[in-house]
Amino acid sequence: MRCYFGRFASRPRVAAGHQTSVRSVPKSIIHPPYAASGEMSDVKPFIPILDAEQQQRLRAACALARDIREFAKPLCQPGATTEDIDCLVHEEIVRRGAYPTPLNYGGFPKALCSSVNEIVVHGIPDSRPLVDGDIVNIDISVFLDGFHGDTGNHGGAGCRAGYTGHGIGKEFHCLPFILHHRNNEPGKMMPGMAFTVEPALTEGSPKIVHWDDGWTVATADGGRSAQAEHTVLITEDGVDIVT
Repeated sequence: MRCYFGRFASRPRVAAGHQTSVRSVPKSIIHPPYAASGEMSDVKPFIPILDAEQQQRLRAACALARDIREFAKPLCQPGATTEDIDCLVHEEIVRRGAYPTPLNYGGFPKALCSSVNEIVVHGIPDSRPLVDGDIVNIDISVFLDGFHGDTGNHGGAGCRAGYTGHGIGKEFHCLPFILHHRNNEPGKMMPGMAFTVEPALTEGSPKIVHWDDGWTVATADGGRSAQAEHTVLITEDGVDIVT
């Protein structure tokens, strides 16, 4: 990890770049309920239990999310912008017959979240070129046949306790919320439950700040951050990592 996490005082902080206009998705592709309005539904007070047919649809959405994650990995090169990556990912998701889940979810303007260096989560793709040594997390989510799949990648050190995994399926976010540290929350995993595990890790202090864009979350001290994410499905035999 030392090759990524040296002291960070001399490294310039990430500054927001220019964002292009929102891209469209063909009407022939199934859109989630929030696609037109941007309104997020309230979290329902129960944990969904997926039946066999629903589990297959979840697996298909998550398999596509995994494919798109792997498609995006080699795009993260010095000189590329996260706007470039978002454009290509958007086009690939649409080509595969799916809707990019983040697009207009609560008004989010892009197909993916791109969090670079001290950006912890929910970075908006823009015109800032990536440079050699950047830590880049690309968070990929897709909506296929009425179900969401969610995944992301990269690594780091030092857990940030404030962000959780979440249930997923027909809804992008639902119960249960998954804490990434020792806790006393009650609950029992049951076959048919699906949720994400997505710890965010920070180099220095766990304190954060929110940018004025309403989405971007950064470390307060400029320490770099990283995150990895998988969707898991609880089965009769244990658990399957479906992304």
